[in-house]
Amino acid sequence: GQVTGSCHLMEWNDKRVLLDCGMFQGQRDQAAQLNAAATFDPRQLDGVIVSHAHIDHTGRLPLIVARGFDGPMYATPATRDLCGSMLPDAAHIQEMDFLFLKKHHRVGPSSAPLYTLADAVRAVELIQGHPYEQPFAVEDLTVTYRDAGHIIGSANVEV
Repeated sequence: GQVTGSCHLMEWNDKRVLLDCGMFQGQRDQAAQLNAAATFDPRQLDGVIVSHAHIDHTGRLPLIVARGFDGPMYATPATRDLCGSMLPDAAHIQEMDFLFLKKHHRVGPSSAPLYTLADAVRAVELIQGHPYEQPFAVEDLTVTYRDAGHIIGSANVEV
């Protein structure tokens, strides 16, 4: 009854890197609770590797920025470009939804937007584009994006 928010924390030595940071979608109260919860402190992250632009894989990137993350995010160039449209749009939808609920006196704990348009824009600014088949460093890991054929820019992430 919901779309899961893909978010995997990889920890080794003293490093902490996320693979995706997606939004849960489903019933308002349940999704709000899942999206707001985090088992990690974003300020302690060394980076975020993004597999593709779907909101269930990227939708909480602005939230971790709002909570203090300011490190590098890695994606294919096409994923970065799609996030440039999708994340601000997600912020706008949340803001408009909140105003609608407020107007109709239905505001509750799960009504507030997760993040602002400014958070979404800042998140996109942190994304570095890396092409397919060209290894790059994320801390002391080597990461290579391979074309996944899912949506434009989607990648299988080889670590």
